[in-house]
Amino acid sequence: MNNKPQADFCIEIDFKKGTEAPNRVFRALSDLIDAFHSFDLHLISSIDSKIEPVILLEDIETGSIKTWLRYVLNVVDDEAIKKLDWKPAIGKYLVKAKYLLIDFTKEKTEITDKNQITQLQDDILKLAKETDVKNIPDYQPVSGEKLLQNIKTITQSASILNPEDKLIYRTGEDATSFNLSFRYAPETVEALLTRESIESQQMMILKVRKPDYLGDSRWDFRHGDRSLPAKITDTLWLQGFQNREEDVRPGDSIKAEVKITTKYGDDLDVISVGYEILKVLEVIKYTPLEQGKLL
Repeated sequence: MNNKPQADFCIEIDFKKGTEAPNRVFRALSDLIDAFHSFDLHLISSIDSKIEPVILLEDIETGSIKTWLRYVLNVVDDEAIKKLDWKPAIGKYLVKAKYLLIDFTKEKTEITDKNQITQLQDDILKLAKETDVKNIPDYQPVSGEKLLQNIKTITQSASILNPEDKLIYRTGEDATSFNLSFRYAPETVEALLTRESIESQQMMILKVRKPDYLGDSRWDFRHGDRSLPAKITDTLWLQGFQNREEDVRPGDSIKAEVKITTKYGDDLDVISVGYEILKVLEVIKYTPLEQGKLL
C-alpha cells in the first residue's frame, strides 16, 4: 500500500543480505530511474512534446530499499491542452504505462512476435486517450522502435541484480514484480522490427581499433569520427592472421571490400547499419607523423 501520499510510485528492491557486490542494488536503482525518465519522454510525445516530466525523490525506506518518487510536470503554453487541471491525468498515465510495460515481460523470457509489441503500443495509446487533455484527440502511439529501446534499457537496469533479488514496482494499492529472467535479444528484436533491408558494397579504408584475437572474427574499427564494428568473412585472410602470417595491430588500417546492410522499420526510420568485411585487399601499417615526414 502507498503510505506516501505525495508519491506517485515506488521502486522496491528486496535484496538478500550478506551477498557480494552490494553496489548492484544502487546501480540498478539509479539506472532504472534514468530508464524510466527516458520512457516518460517517449510517453509524453504521444500527448504533447511540450510537456516536460520531472521525477522527484520523495523518500527512501530501508530494510528492503523502497524509493518513493513523484512527478512534477512543466509545460510551455499550448492551446492544444485544455484549460483544466490536466497534471493528475498525465501523472497517472505515466505511472500506469510503466506498470503495463513491466507486466508485459512477466510471462516471457524474450520477445518472439511483433504482434506482442503492437498490442503493447495499443494498450499504452489507450491510456494516453483516457487522459482526455486535448481539444483535438490526435494522440500518437509510441513507435515500436522507441518502445523496444525502453524495454531494452529497463531490462538492462534490472539485469544488474542477482536472481535471488526481487524488484517490485508499486503504484498506490497495486504492485507488480519485474521478471529478472526476461532477456532482451537484439538480433531477434531487430528481425521483428525490420520492414526492408538494403545491401550495398563499397571500398573502404578502416583504422583498426581492436583486432579479434578470440576467433569470432568481429573487429572494432574507426571510420572518420565514428566507431565501426565489423565481422570479417574473408576466411583465407583470417587464416593467415590467426597463423601470424599477417601482422595487424591497433593503429594500422586495412583497405577492404565492405558489404553494408541497412535495415528499416515500419516508419522507414533506420533501425541498424551492419558492416561485413568481404575481402581484405591491403594492410596499411601505422606510420608516426614525424617518421612520415622524414620518409
